[in-house]
Amino acid sequence: MVLNDAYRQRLGRLLLQARTIQLSKYEQSGEDTLRSTLFPEVRSLLQEGFQTIQELEEELGHVSPEHLRESDAFAGSGVSSPQENLADLCFIALAELRPHRLQMEKPADCGSTWTCLARAERMVHSLVHALTAIESELAILAGVPATTQGLIGVHQSLGLRQACAKFRHHVRQAQSLNPNDLTLQLRSIGTAIVRLQGRQEFNYLRVTDRLMTAHLRDRILQWLRNFPKDETQGSRLIDETLVFTSLLEQVNQRQEVVEADLQELEAVAALLAGEEPFSPLPAAAQTRLQSLLGRSDALDDLVIGRGTASSVLSVVREVLQSLHADSASRNRPNRSTPSRSASAAEARRS
Repeated sequence: MVLNDAYRQRLGRLLLQARTIQLSKYEQSGEDTLRSTLFPEVRSLLQEGFQTIQELEEELGHVSPEHLRESDAFAGSGVSSPQENLADLCFIALAELRPHRLQMEKPADCGSTWTCLARAERMVHSLVHALTAIESELAILAGVPATTQGLIGVHQSLGLRQACAKFRHHVRQAQSLNPNDLTLQLRSIGTAIVRLQGRQEFNYLRVTDRLMTAHLRDRILQWLRNFPKDETQGSRLIDETLVFTSLLEQVNQRQEVVEADLQELEAVAALLAGEEPFSPLPAAAQTRLQSLLGRSDALDDLVIGRGTASSVLSVVREVLQSLHADSASRNRPNRSTPSRSASAAEARRS
């Protein structure tokens, strides 16, 4: 079966459109503005994406089951062929996008600007996830590298992680330098939050995380203005800040970040394997380690503190082992549930 390259071009164009929607510029807008400007843009994108996937599924429907398993490597192996994976992905994507599409045709009142933005963000993310997965399967069929898998997203995610890592560093520094002075701690933390919000990478956070950041900043500023100070409330704000910093670390769980980190860690491990134990880090390794800032506090401390080749290599191997274990755990099939292919095929028959 030969699938036209036009499908991959359409998917790539739609992904670029989706990833250039700037939700942050609407944060100060009213619901009327969102309905007249943002919602039509998201609605048009969802409709075109849905139609493109639907057309691809219909084309796949004209292919015989025998043709779907034209490769002997897949026949009788219990492993889905790329064509079957593609058919499954189209079916699943349409099922996931249909409620969003219907919701945008008759959008209900959101209640607030932030709620509207969060809804639009979920829709755009669902579309990006579906289109990226389908384009990757089309690339496998064509025998070429996927063009959209890491498009924009990985650079944004890595930049966001570095910004969040710097914020965590400022919070830790505020606590260590002023362990007994809540006012100085919260003033430093408030400043760090404002700096985080001023970074371009802040716009790559989820809408709900940006809202949480704004609320935390406002409450810290209000506490700093109050007199006398409520130390119990101040301590609670410190605790909430620590919880918030741990939530920001979830960027490390993004698939594109994990894949990029595994490549960089393997490359760094190879570079350091031949170095003398107490020699300084080579420039090539230092450069690669910069993209890993935020993956591990232990690794960050060594990189910032100019650790030796052997000390960094030891931590790199530990992080690699942990990442591989996490990846294997996520990818391990659940034997109590049917495979994706079997589930999707059964659903199509019904």
